[in-house]
Amino acid sequence: MEKQLSFLLKLSLEEMALRRLVINLWTEADVLDSIKDFRIETDKEYSGPSQILLYKQNKEWRTTVENEVKAKMAELVLPESLKKRMMHILRPIGLQIKDWKILMEAYLSDSRKYLYMHFLEQLCWTSAGAIDYQKTVEKIVRLEKFDSLTRYKLACSFCLADSIPVLWEELSEDNKRCFNDEINIIRYFDMPTEFYWKYVLKGKEYKVKDFFERFYPSRNLTFHQYAFESSARKGNKAATEFFFQKLTYKERDDCLIRTAYNVVKRSGPDIRFQAFKFPQRNLSDVLYYLLSVMSPEQQMQVFKTYPADVLPYFLDWPWHDLFLDVADLVWTFLPEIEHRYLANYIHQNLRNEAYLCRFKILNNPDCLCGEHGDVDHYLTSSMSTKDYHLLLPTGAARTHWTRKLCKNYLFLNRLKPIFEISRKICDDLKRL
Repeated sequence: MEKQLSFLLKLSLEEMALRRLVINLWTEADVLDSIKDFRIETDKEYSGPSQILLYKQNKEWRTTVENEVKAKMAELVLPESLKKRMMHILRPIGLQIKDWKILMEAYLSDSRKYLYMHFLEQLCWTSAGAIDYQKTVEKIVRLEKFDSLTRYKLACSFCLADSIPVLWEELSEDNKRCFNDEINIIRYFDMPTEFYWKYVLKGKEYKVKDFFERFYPSRNLTFHQYAFESSARKGNKAATEFFFQKLTYKERDDCLIRTAYNVVKRSGPDIRFQAFKFPQRNLSDVLYYLLSVMSPEQQMQVFKTYPADVLPYFLDWPWHDLFLDVADLVWTFLPEIEHRYLANYIHQNLRNEAYLCRFKILNNPDCLCGEHGDVDHYLTSSMSTKDYHLLLPTGAARTHWTRKLCKNYLFLNRLKPIFEISRKICDDLKRL
């Protein structure tokens, strides 16, 4: 009998209240105005590591919008212990809003009114402190400030079955004809929902299945399986759930584990934003859902096949509270050669999660400079004064940069506690 893993976040009422309070700070009118004005300019000519570009973009976010929220938090009349706990969750909650803004601006770019519309005010949240994409979109598609075609396409992308028939009737005949062309259906099979729903509304869903089987006979899967797997790979949890419910039991058995494998292998930074591209962290939500509908035996099959790839997904907000439970199951399957990979992933990607503080290794995540620091920040960005900071080196200068640092007495003094912390992390992970 395999161990049953619970996929329920068990947060205390106090923790949920703190997350709600942080959300309220992020969604005050003046903060939303600052978020609306925030722009991320993607450098199309940049050819360096994506992590460096993402770091620069997030740093700009921290020094502008995030600092505004920190100032509000400092004015709250609360015990310092609660403020520290709120500081740990301030950043991941804020980054969700940034990702949502980028997603919606890309999707609504064809609508001339989107710049004058506070769509950020429509945000809905879960009790765990995560944006509820589906409920938020349900509110947006009811706003008549957007044209009917934009709202119809948005509702289709999130499979809002109750809203789609109403929005279809609001479309002009010219817009409706856009979804009649069989060539367009084939061209857009990578995002089939807009065309799929037109045939559902006409009671002719079988035609989409016929088109798919006729033009893609080699795929060896049904249209619903394809739509389910495609939605999961994109990070679209709402559509993933919808098409999973459309599958027969046999179709589920055939594709559920394969889909989880595909999601797991999609991990990796990608910040060259494309139109209506879901944030990378949304894949964690999809994987969480896929695992929750599996049997314990199916879950273990995924864990055994990709142990080092599955674990990092449970370091994303808000699923990090399940990390130790998942690690308890996965660790015995993790090859020793992949220990370093996992440790490196934690080191490189958790500057936003206050990892050390969460595991009680540091009492305070803040650096002397006021930045929300971690091992990587202390090692590469900060010295022991507020006024002097080291810049990250380029790849070509890294060796010279490291040698020069090692001659710096203050830096060497900081290395010792850093390595002690790193060793403690490794020791704790080995005991899982």
